Amino acid sequence: MTFEELARENIGALSSGDMDRFVGHYSDDSVATEMATGREFHGGDAIGEAAQGWKRAFPDMAGEITNVFSTDDDQGVVEVIWRGTHTGPLTTPDGQTIPPTNRTFENPACYVCTVRAGKILERREYGDIAAIMGQLGLMP
Repeated sequence: MTFEELARENIGALSSGDMDRFVGHYSDDSVATEMATGREFHGGDAIGEAAQGWKRAFPDMAGEITNVFSTDDDQGVVEVIWRGTHTGPLTTPDGQTIPPTNRTFENPACYVCTVRAGKILERREYGDIAAIMGQLGLMP
């Protein structure tokens, strides 16, 4: 599987809510970092739990891949526009819960990934959390 195929499979799995398929794309020793929050997740299960938190808050959340850049099948960058409606509780990095606002968001994000043996080993996610909070009416 090429980097682009893996990226499209992974974003598609999360968008559809197929968490088993999503987690299956990560190696046992994978690391994912949310650059905006500084949170770091180790292993597919922890990465899946973090993604599931977003899906609980935004059950209709789906990503549209706009660009995939890859120098080879081991490293690449994916640009995605995420969209969703805040209809579930959103847990913040400090453990607070934000009740549903029923507002929508649209947020471009970028994933810088390293792949080993057909699985994602490292993922650094760049997204604008403050912009999402603003669109939900939680920030000026």
